[in-house]
Amino acid sequence: MAVPLLDGDGVYLGTLCALDPEAGSDLKAHVGVLGQLSRLISQQLRLEDTERDRNLFIGMLAHDLRNPLNSLVIQQHVALSDPDLSHSTRRSLEESIKKIEQMSSLTTELLEFARLRSGVPLDLRRDLLNLDETAREVSIQNFSVAERERISISSSGDPQFLGDAGRLSQILQNLLANALRHAPPKTPVTVRILGDDPDRVRMEIHNLGEPIPAEAQALLFEPFRGSTSSDSGRGLGLFIVSKLVAAHNGSVAVASDRVEGTTFCIELPRQNQLDVT
Repeated sequence: MAVPLLDGDGVYLGTLCALDPEAGSDLKAHVGVLGQLSRLISQQLRLEDTERDRNLFIGMLAHDLRNPLNSLVIQQHVALSDPDLSHSTRRSLEESIKKIEQMSSLTTELLEFARLRSGVPLDLRRDLLNLDETAREVSIQNFSVAERERISISSSGDPQFLGDAGRLSQILQNLLANALRHAPPKTPVTVRILGDDPDRVRMEIHNLGEPIPAEAQALLFEPFRGSTSSDSGRGLGLFIVSKLVAAHNGSVAVASDRVEGTTFCIELPRQNQLDVT
């Protein structure tokens, strides 16, 4: 028995065949089953082609937007350096810079998303890192004074492991920004680094506030589905975190309830053979 197998565009790929060991069986029924299987395979191929095209479009769009946005930020900063600006004009420029930087952040996330979904290998380094020092650097370099005052970082044991400094900073920035966004105003965000295990280092990022519903937790690390409220972002940050942690052969999990608040926990092996695929 044989039926043709077509791709998503209807192009002939080959023939789906099966041998029937039982003489006299219902040939028409078997052919019908093979035909249905062929259609299901073709449908899956069509979906894969659509997703590939979507990821390619997202990557191209984000790439083309990034340079103009960076130029706009530079121009606004130059304008802001004028000492004769009125107070209202200065405020307007500062707000404009903030919005442009948010758009730039989005394009960076979209580029990272497209890269991770396309299967392009990650360029990961394998350096000896100090998780406590990196967390403090990320806090200083990426958050305002008011935000930094809310971030409390503590560590115990040995906070060192082998990994990629840039990717680790990206993980920390995403998780800290997520915690600050969801914590009630003026409440602390705590970072605990636990290095007592000889084989692994553990990091916990905690914030108070409304718990993440159980049904949302199941989708938290899925792209475009990980947002937990209407103002929580694009649903890409936690997807990127999960992929970067996995590339370090680590794990990420979340626990959230109304009493204890929300804690993201990351565990990373000390001696790391990085996964660059």
